[in-house]
Amino acid sequence: PAGEGERYRAFLEAGGVLIVRLVTSKEDYAGAEAFCGEKAMPAFKPQKGAAHAYDHNVDPGGTRLFEWPHRISPTLKAGNGRLSLPGEAGKKWETVQNGYTVLLRVGRGLLIVSTHTVADTKELREDIARQLAFEADGIRFVDFSHDYAELRDYMGRVPFPALGGGKTVLKLKNVNTATTNLNLAVRLVFAERRKGGKSRTFLARTKESRKLGEAVNFEVQVPPLDLNGRCRVTTELLAWGGGKTWKIDEREVDFPELFEVYSPTYRGGVSTKRREADVVVALCLNRKSPEHGGGTWRVAAKDAKGAVVASAEGVFAPDAAEVEAALPVPRDAPAGDYALEAEASLAGLGDLKAKGSLKVVAPVRGQIMADQDGFWIMDGEPYFPLGIYHCHTFDWTVAIDETGLRACDMGFNWMQLWEWDWRNHLSLDRQILDEFVKKELTGKEREEAIDALVAENKRHREEMKGVAICYEGFGIWNDCIVERPGEWGTFSFETLERLPREVKLLSEDPDQLVRMWYFADEAGGNFYRALSRGARRVAAFDAVGYPTFNLGNLPAVMAGDVGGNDIYVRYYGGLGSAATFADRVEALRREYRPLHRRPFIVPQAFGQSERQATETPEWVRIETYLSVIHGACGIGFYCWKQTGDWGGSQKQGMGWNPPTAHEVKKLIAEVKTFQAALMSGAAENIKSDDGNVHALLCGDAASGRFLIAANTLELPVETELPVPGLGELKLEPLFGAAEAKRAGGFLGIGRREALALSLPAWGTAVWRVR
Repeated sequence: PAGEGERYRAFLEAGGVLIVRLVTSKEDYAGAEAFCGEKAMPAFKPQKGAAHAYDHNVDPGGTRLFEWPHRISPTLKAGNGRLSLPGEAGKKWETVQNGYTVLLRVGRGLLIVSTHTVADTKELREDIARQLAFEADGIRFVDFSHDYAELRDYMGRVPFPALGGGKTVLKLKNVNTATTNLNLAVRLVFAERRKGGKSRTFLARTKESRKLGEAVNFEVQVPPLDLNGRCRVTTELLAWGGGKTWKIDEREVDFPELFEVYSPTYRGGVSTKRREADVVVALCLNRKSPEHGGGTWRVAAKDAKGAVVASAEGVFAPDAAEVEAALPVPRDAPAGDYALEAEASLAGLGDLKAKGSLKVVAPVRGQIMADQDGFWIMDGEPYFPLGIYHCHTFDWTVAIDETGLRACDMGFNWMQLWEWDWRNHLSLDRQILDEFVKKELTGKEREEAIDALVAENKRHREEMKGVAICYEGFGIWNDCIVERPGEWGTFSFETLERLPREVKLLSEDPDQLVRMWYFADEAGGNFYRALSRGARRVAAFDAVGYPTFNLGNLPAVMAGDVGGNDIYVRYYGGLGSAATFADRVEALRREYRPLHRRPFIVPQAFGQSERQATETPEWVRIETYLSVIHGACGIGFYCWKQTGDWGGSQKQGMGWNPPTAHEVKKLIAEVKTFQAALMSGAAENIKSDDGNVHALLCGDAASGRFLIAANTLELPVETELPVPGLGELKLEPLFGAAEAKRAGGFLGIGRREALALSLPAWGTAVWRVR
C-alpha cells in the first residue's frame, strides 16, 4: 500500500520476491512509487461487468517467469481489472502476462503485481527461485523449447520421420554485472535407459558475450536418431573452458522399440460389427532405413485367459520396415482387450519379440468409429456422412427461395458447427446460458431468462435430431497457429480450464447431437504434432470416444480420426478440370490406405456468383460423384452460408444460391440410394476407353449392386466403358440415366464386354445391377 514501499527495499535488493496479488485498485500497489517513481507506475483499469472464474484467452507474452520449468495456471477472480505499462512504466516494468501481471526488478529481487492469483503457487515459487539462481550467475533465462517429430500419435501409425529430427532452442540474456563476460555452450544428451544402451550427445556454442543485456541464444540441431525404448534426455548449460554446469532440463522420453506389433485400425481397435472378417495388425521395425536380410514372422492374439484366439505367420522381405498380418479373429469373439504377441527372425537383426494389444469394441449408443476399410460405423450400423459446413442454427429452418427449400429439408446427416453457435443456441447448460442473459437481470428474473433460453434451445435440438454435429471449439486450431511451442512445450488448450468440463458435458449429452470433434481448418502437414496433442487432450475427457476431425494436408489430417480434404480446382473462378479433381481424390485414397483410412472430401458448393463465376450446380455434381467413385468416406459440402457474410454481400454458399442448393438436395438423395453398396467391401474402379469416364462397380447381394459413372470432360462424350461380366448383368437406369447399351448393340448382343456411353459435359449416370 501507499507509504510502505521503503519497508521492503532491503528485502527486495537482497534477492527477495514480493507478490502483490488480487489487485483491485491502484492503491494496492501504490508503495511501488518508492522504487520507480510516480510517472513509472503501472496503470490499473477496473474490469467492466462480472468476470468469469477463468480466462481462456490469457496471453502469456512478456517474460517466461510463469512458464519455465512449470506451466503456471492463472485463475482470474471476479471484480479485478487489467494492468498496462504506458510511457515511463514500460521502460522499468516487464509484462509477465498481458493485461494481468507485471514485474519490477529491484536490486536482485522482484516485485510482482497481479490482478489475479495462480492455482500452482508451489510451482510458481520454484520457477522464480530457479530463475533468480541463474541471475546470480549473470544469466537471465528468456526461453526454452524443443521441437521434435513423433513416430505416431495415440490413435494410429503415421508413416513419417521418427522422433529425433529437430532442434532444442535455449535463449538467455547476459546480466553478468561483475565482468559481463559469458562464454557458454549447451549440451543435449539422449541416453537409452536399458542396460548397455546407446547414447547420443549434441552440442551448440555461441561466441563469447561481452556486453551487458546482450542476447545469448543456442540452437541444438539433432538428426533423426537410431535410439529405441525409454530414453533420458538431459539439457545442460556449460561454462566453456571449465567451471560451472547448470542443468536446464531432464525428462524421460519413450522412443518406439526396435520391433513392435500394434493394431493400425481405429484407435487400435475394431468393432464386433466390422465388415471384414479378419482383423489387421502390423509388425514394424522402427528404423528409418532398416537393414536386414529378411526372414519369418509369427503373430498371435490371446484373450484375457491367455488362450490363442487367432494366429498368422509369413515372410519378412529383406530390408522391409513393416508387414501386415490378417488375424482370423472370430466374429463372435467377445468385446475386450486382446494381447498381441509377435516374433520375427531376421538375418542381421536376429530373433525379435514384441507385445501389443488389440481392442474389440461392442457398439453402444452414441458410438461412431472407423472400420478397417476406412468407412464409418455409427451405433453399430454403417454410416456415410453427407453434410454441410457453416449452416448456423438460426438458418436451419429458414426458406431460401419461393419453393420453401430449407437446410433442414436437404437430407444432411452431418454438420460442422462452431462453438459459439452451440453455446448460444443448442446448449442446455445453465452456467453457459447465463453468459447470454443481460447482466442487469438478477434473482428470479435472471433464472426465468435462463429458463426461456433452455426452452428455445430444446426446440432447436428437436430440429437438429438425425444430424451428427462435428463440433469446432476450444480454440485448439488458433493455439496451434499462434503459439507453436516445441514438442515439449504447452499450448493454451492444454491448460484451458473449461475444456474438461465442456468436453464431458457434450459427450454425456443425452441427445448426443455432437458426434465428432473438429480441430483444424486447412491445416498444413507440419501441424501434425500440435493437433495430435489436441486430440489426446480432448480424448482424455470424452466419455464416448467421438472421432476427431482435421481438414488439410498429410500428415496433419492424420493427427485425428477423420482426414478431410478440400480440393478446390475451380476456386474463385479457376478453370481446373474434373480429371484433376479425380486424380487428387484417388491420390489421397492411396496415401490413406496404409493407415486404414479414407479421405472425407469437401466439395466446393459456394454457388455461382460474381466471385465464383465458373462454379455451377453441374460442377458440384461432378465433384460429388468423383468423390464417391474414388473412395471418399463422406462428403461435407462447403458451404451453406459463409460465416461472417450475414447480409449476403458475398453470396458465398448454397444458401445464397438456390440452384446449387436444389442440386445438392438431389445429390444427397442419389448417394443415399447406393451408399450401402459403397461400403459393402465389393468395389471395382473402371475407366472408359478414352479415360474420360470414371466408374465404380460396387455392392453385393445384401446392399444391392450399382454401376456409377461420371464424365470428367467439360464436353459431351461418346465412349465405351469395359464392364467385367457385362453379359450376365441386367442394368436398370436410375436418376434419368439412359438405357444401358452394349458397345456394338443392345445388351446380350455382340461380343465385347463394354457399355456404349453417351454423357453430357460433366454428366453422371447410375444403374442398378440385377
